[in-house]
Amino acid sequence: MIRLITIPNDNDPEIDRCRQRLAPWAATQGWTYVGYNDSADHIEQIGRAAAGRAIEVIDCISHGTPTKFEHTDLGRADAWGRAMARVIGLSNQTKIYLDGCNTGLTWAGLGPIAQAVANGARCTVLGTRGYVSTSTCFAEGNEICTRTSGSAQPYRGARDAIGRDVWLHFFPQAATGQVSANPLTSADKPH
Repeated sequence: MIRLITIPNDNDPEIDRCRQRLAPWAATQGWTYVGYNDSADHIEQIGRAAAGRAIEVIDCISHGTPTKFEHTDLGRADAWGRAMARVIGLSNQTKIYLDGCNTGLTWAGLGPIAQAVANGARCTVLGTRGYVSTSTCFAEGNEICTRTSGSAQPYRGARDAIGRDVWLHFFPQAATGQVSANPLTSADKPH
């Protein structure tokens, strides 16, 4: 089983600091670091890193909103998830963490993007309950999220949380428009 941390190769100071911290950390903690350039490259690099091994978890660290996660918007999230499902090693037992702000919430009746990815990938996808900092992540086990960030208004359902309470589970569903979210339990902590 392999555990992956993915971070985009964007020229963004906050993401760059995260990459500089996590790339060397991953190798010493049983994680494999993966950098990527866009949505298609993200999937390709995950497949390369997994090299056919079973994928236990993917911690996708990036900027996010209820309707966008790095290079993938809500309109393409299901297709991105379907492409992920074709990666050898990804299964319905794999957990994908969308480790970006508000990825488990809705906005103006749209989202959450985590549900759309779960529907396409046919595995559990976890989204955040609020704004997260790139100085924390699932892999490190030090997650923190807040309802608001600066002057930004909170999204519906946002809350302050720490640790595994930051996450909402989204399970694959047929195209019903329904959303299924459940808080992460202690049984879902990384190894």
